[in-house]
Amino acid sequence: MPTLLELPAELLELNVCHFLDVTSLTQLSIVNRSFQHEITQCSKLWGLLIARHFGYVDKSPPGCRFGNSLNVQEEVKPRAISWKAVFIAAWRDSLELASTALQENDVVQIYHKQKQCPELLLPLEAQIREELLLMQGLRKFPTSVDLVHLYAQAIRQAHFVPRASATNTAIALRQLAV
Repeated sequence: MPTLLELPAELLELNVCHFLDVTSLTQLSIVNRSFQHEITQCSKLWGLLIARHFGYVDKSPPGCRFGNSLNVQEEVKPRAISWKAVFIAAWRDSLELASTALQENDVVQIYHKQKQCPELLLPLEAQIREELLLMQGLRKFPTSVDLVHLYAQAIRQAHFVPRASATNTAIALRQLAV
């Protein structure tokens, strides 16, 4: 019978790892380098852990994760979200928000401080982090007008899909007709 680390990474991810917590998943990735490389960075496991710990579920339509190029001959590749980086950033934010003397202004300062974060988050990852931070702030201060305004702004940005101009649409339709 093979040991746990001899199993294929796909089998581990699908059948074992979704039952693990953050600590166990991190320890398993430290032991197995190939597992760490294949699964731990962009894996949906970290997305599940974000859902468990912070209550965030990624419901963005698949079209929002792709580029907005109108060139029909170009293949558009999806952007991979580094759920682990998002989790680490959100975890650090939650530690800062855990202070008992926390005030509304502190949440806003942490929100604006995110550009100085040591991790280099992609724009989509940064938007997810913003939503997580503001959700946690609103759980502590549900009547804060500033936090509600910032959260509404973050939601609008997350669901904004740039629209093509009429000229670009006409060019794309001509290319399809040919």
